[in-house]
Amino acid sequence: MMSTKPITDGKAPEPHPRTTPKRKQLADLLLEAGVISPEHLAAAEAERERTGSDLGRVLVDLGFARKEELRAVLAETIGWESVDEVMRVSETIERMTVERASP
Repeated sequence: MMSTKPITDGKAPEPHPRTTPKRKQLADLLLEAGVISPEHLAAAEAERERTGSDLGRVLVDLGFARKEELRAVLAETIGWESVDEVMRVSETIERMTVERASP
């Protein structure tokens, strides 16, 4: 019977690479890229609190950012060379969300 106890060498485990260094939030990335202003962010955050929607959706709905701008910033951040890859993933997620919400 195999033991489920982890093998250790007395050292603390290394932190997971996705948690170190701290990942930047979407708002920070958009501000740094010049896609939105601090004023846009403040208004979008207030709307997000009121509606419970995702920040990206609120920014687009308010006209402060275009979907393509969000996708480009995200593509650059995760190292994808093509915004088309982000668009395909994003569209698939949107389609799945709509299908799941339909009765």
